[in-house]
Amino acid sequence: MTRRILSVLLAVMLLLSCSPALADDGSAGASYYGSGSTLLSNLTHNCPNTGIMLPKTFSPYETTYLLTVANWVSRPTFTPVAMDPSSTITVNGQVVKSGGTSQAITMTDEPQAVTIRVTNVSGASTTYTIYLQRRPSEK
Repeated sequence: MTRRILSVLLAVMLLLSCSPALADDGSAGASYYGSGSTLLSNLTHNCPNTGIMLPKTFSPYETTYLLTVANWVSRPTFTPVAMDPSSTITVNGQVVKSGGTSQAITMTDEPQAVTIRVTNVSGASTTYTIYLQRRPSEK
């Protein structure tokens, strides 16, 4: 009996972990891919040789990332690509064309958050947050 309950519980947890991300307004009404989507299909940064992003692989359904860069990096940028080309993308409130490079984010010695919001024509949106931090100096 205990094994059966555990099997059912694990199956439910697996199904829930595979469900698509919801828009910020809590709806799942818009299609997840293509027209009406509020998701990014890709997100890259300009620090591939010194930056370590966790999780390492971008997923449209993962909305929180940590990017740790070398202590000398001062102006990282991001290139977000929307699943729906008619979506509006903002990086820290400034509009960025899908596939275009964002404004440079001025790094400080303190950790900081970068907010990337994808909004479809209906007004639904998904927000991605990238936490930036510098590695300590090796001196």
